[in-house]
Amino acid sequence: MSEREADDRDGPASGQIQVLEDHGVEFEPGAEPLAGVAVVQVPAKRPVSRRRLWAYGLVAIAALAGAMVWIKSEFPFMFMDASVYDVYWHAPAGWKPVEQRSPLTLFLYRHPERHVTISGFQYHVENEVNTSPDMDADGLANFYLETTRANQPDWTGKRLEDQQSGDLKFSVIERSRKGKVVYTAYAVRGNTTIGASLAGGDENERYARETLPFFRDFLKGMSLKPTKGRGEGHELPAVQKSALK
Repeated sequence: MSEREADDRDGPASGQIQVLEDHGVEFEPGAEPLAGVAVVQVPAKRPVSRRRLWAYGLVAIAALAGAMVWIKSEFPFMFMDASVYDVYWHAPAGWKPVEQRSPLTLFLYRHPERHVTISGFQYHVENEVNTSPDMDADGLANFYLETTRANQPDWTGKRLEDQQSGDLKFSVIERSRKGKVVYTAYAVRGNTTIGASLAGGDENERYARETLPFFRDFLKGMSLKPTKGRGEGHELPAVQKSALK
């Protein structure tokens, strides 16, 4: 066996191994590269800098935020409040309660001397998502005005100034025809819709119009609170000035 063949079988000399190790190539203790196998020099990986890690994190956060914005714009109902709420209101001072006439009726009060009424209603949807995100208070008010114009040609309707009750907003409309006027206020939170109406007809139309400020005070006493049930109504004692004249 020639001297060259012996060198090839035994692998690279120790000096060669040292050169490879100096360039980042690692060998297990006592191990040597096989003779006749080309050794590729692979530089050792440098650790990722902290600045680069922060940059990667910011890019990922920005991408996630952009995705969430898109999802919310395309599927808004997935992120809207779908809770059901209990309804609270204060009885109007001096007005007489009347037996409720509908399962949706919260209350009905009549002025003891005039044929003017204040009534309330509620509607709940039990669902894991908000099934009608467009039907907020403004949407309901506009819908009933459009319905009035389309189906009741002898009636006129218009939006009035909104009424705030804490963080709950009522959208208020007026509908009227000769000898009668009805004011209705709508509020929506989650899957609960509530409303109240002030109505007066014939010789009491003028009085109903004069009672609008009192009706707005009545709306200020209405509120919605979270419930674990199906949504109930709760009458509270009268605490406001009477509208009796």
